Amino acid sequence: MLLVTVLAGCSSSDVGAPTTQSTTPPMSSTTGEPGLDRPRELKIDSVRPCELFTAENREEFKTDRPVKETKDSYFQTQVCHFLGRAEMMTISVNILLGYDMSYFAPTQPPVHTRLLRVHGFPAYEVYVDSEPGRAGCAVNIGVAQGQVLRAQAAEPGRYENPLPQEEVCRRARRAADLAFGNLLARG
Repeated sequence: MLLVTVLAGCSSSDVGAPTTQSTTPPMSSTTGEPGLDRPRELKIDSVRPCELFTAENREEFKTDRPVKETKDSYFQTQVCHFLGRAEMMTISVNILLGYDMSYFAPTQPPVHTRLLRVHGFPAYEVYVDSEPGRAGCAVNIGVAQGQVLRAQAAEPGRYENPLPQEEVCRRARRAADLAFGNLLARG
């Protein structure tokens, strides 16, 4: 459960795709912290996490179980789980209210954190060291002051042919890109 609790990496120059932060990030006009500026505040108070993935998105991740929205036991917020039994992969989307980007800021190992940009917004990619078949990775996007959109990929016991950590993080970045892109498309 530590993985789900703590979790919060690939570069691409494609528009909208997650990109790594430069080594000299600009100062933020909203937080005063380097690299955490966002193009605007995008409030997500009334957004349901299951609404942020389309049927096509679910197909891309080969989810084959019914969509399940529950309350996250750690963050005490709504989370939507997209389960793929055939792939032994879970994609989750959380709407985190009352948390800011600083909550996911870099810490000491075994937590690994990397600053990214998703559709121009700041995001921290976070994963912890784990055994093969139990890897997970989350991308936490700072959409507004005190509000974070979180997308996570996890292998819940994929012991046969486990994925490398980088692939699990690539899937988390893709989930973040899709969920946030769908949010932006709503207007």
